[in-house]
Order: sequence, then structure tokens, then C-alpha cells
Amino acid sequence: MTIRVTNQFQNKAFVENIFQQQKALSDTRTKIASGYKINSAGDDPAAASTISQYQSLVNRIDAQTNRMSLAENMLSQQEGVVSNAQNLMIRAKEITTQAASESYSPSQRRQLATEVWGIRNAMVAAANTKVLGKYIYGGTADSVPPVTLSATPYLFPTITPPAVAAEANNRYLFTTATGVNGARTINMTDDEVLKITTGVPLGGTSFFADSINALERLGRTLEGYRTTPEVSNANPDLGGAAFVFPPDFHGQTSALQNAIGQIDTAKERFTIELSDIGGRMNRIDQAKTFLSSVREATEKNRSDIQDSDIFEMTSRLTTLQSSFEALLATGSTINRLSLLDFL
Repeated sequence: MTIRVTNQFQNKAFVENIFQQQKALSDTRTKIASGYKINSAGDDPAAASTISQYQSLVNRIDAQTNRMSLAENMLSQQEGVVSNAQNLMIRAKEITTQAASESYSPSQRRQLATEVWGIRNAMVAAANTKVLGKYIYGGTADSVPPVTLSATPYLFPTITPPAVAAEANNRYLFTTATGVNGARTINMTDDEVLKITTGVPLGGTSFFADSINALERLGRTLEGYRTTPEVSNANPDLGGAAFVFPPDFHGQTSALQNAIGQIDTAKERFTIELSDIGGRMNRIDQAKTFLSSVREATEKNRSDIQDSDIFEMTSRLTTLQSSFEALLATGSTINRLSLLDFL
């Protein structure tokens, strides 16, 4: 039996074929323009879900890397602050060693005190350093500076007038504000936490407080005043009468010799802190290197699924265009046929 294909059915099939070819051309052009062979979930639901998971992981890695870069910046600035503070203590030791020689008279020693007060004030500024608006050596206490000038000065020298204190009277104290014992941290991973700022150890003292104590004792000794209690590394109790010269000259020398040990102890704490900062920075470097490798592998896996092959897509577009042009030419020929063509 002969099946007769009507012109209406033939035209309908021709139009549907045109639409299919146009859609294939449009899809291929989109893949070339975007660089992706999967542009929506409808293209391949399973693959689109996997791509979304890979992208989510990449976003998490980028956020974590940004946090670590911020922490790295804070630690780098801490390293600079502590290194500078350590250099201040090195200079203080040089002055102390020089002044401890009994070839220096009390008046010559007093002249060296001016530089020591400058070092002490620079140490206070270092302790109060801020990074991004946060005191890096004040734990989590941001309302007050870590080190402040005490309202209660040393008793000697006697202050005249009472409202004006000499440098030898000034007493700087580390804050006891809430949070000073804390430390700011970031999450290196879901389970690992890294400290990025330093507070005062519970039951201990800040290394900045130790250095300021040592410098104040040194400066007062050079000025010609005792600082009580006269025990190495003990916190001053604000007392300490003047040395009487010449009887107390050797006593002043002994106090300067003791100051060398106090300065060495304070300086060693800066060395320990620098080592600790270096260890934390190395940990960040290692974590960033690891995350970079994970990100690279994740991006490759996503690319294998999502990215289009530009050469393959260009070749496919050329083939589709040729096929579409042939289809249009064929349709045009069919539509020109008349009844005489079938007689």
C-alpha cells in the first residue's frame, strides 16, 4: 500500500526541523560565548549539581584564604613591632653597660637618662600599636590602650609643682581591662584555630610590661633614684629615695649592673614572641599552600565537567550552519514544485 505524504504534514516536519536546527545553533553559540558546555541545570541536572558543589567549595576556600591573608598581615605587623621593641632593649643594654662603668660620674650617668626615657616612651607606643583598629597586644580589650600612664606617680623625686611630674616620676601600667587575657583567633580549618593577637598570659605579665618596668628602673637609677623593692624583675612599688653621693656611688653602680640582667630577661621574652609569631606565619603559609592545591584540583574537576572545548564547539557550529543552509535550500526547492512536476 502506498502511503501518501500530504503537503501539510511535509511542511510541518520541515518547520519543526528548522526550529531544532536553530535551537542547536543558538545553544552552540551560547557555549562558545560563555565558554561553558553546561549553562543551566536544564542542560544536565546531575552535572549542574556537581558543578554547584565544586563552586561552593571554591568559594569556601577563597573566603578562608582571605581570612588567612588578613591574619598574615596582622602577624607581619606584630613581627615588625616586636622586632623594633627588641632593638630598643638592645640599645638600652648598651647604655646600661656603658653607664655601669665606674669611670662614669653620677652627672654623666644622669645625662644618659634622657635617651632611656625616649626608649621607654617608644616602648609604650609599641605596646599600644593598633592594626585595623584593634590593639594587637591588648587581647580582646579594645576600649582602652594596653599601657596607660598611672595616676599615681613614683614618690621620688618629689614633684614640684605637684601637677607636673618629671619622666622619673611617670609610672606606666599594663591594663587590667576585661579581655586583656584573651586572644583573637581565626579558623585555619573546621577544627584548627590560630591565634593572631596576643594578650597577657593568665597569672603572668606582658613582655611589654616587663620591658617598661626594666626601663623605668634603669632611667630612675641613671637619674640618681632607687626603685623599691630593689630585687631584680620585681614590680616597682612606687618608692625609692635618692642616692646620696659620693657614699652611694657604688650602690648606684650595683643597681645598674642589676639592670643589665633585668633588660636581658625582658629582651629574651621578645625573642620568644618573635619565634612564636614566625611559627604562626609558617603555619599560615602551609595552610595557604594546601588550600591553593585543593582549589586548583577543584577548579580542574569543575572545568572538566562544565567548560566547553572551543575548537570542538567552533567545528560543530560550522557543521550546523552548513546543515541549516542545506535544509533551507531543500525547503525552498520543495516549495517551488507544482502539479506538473508530478505528471
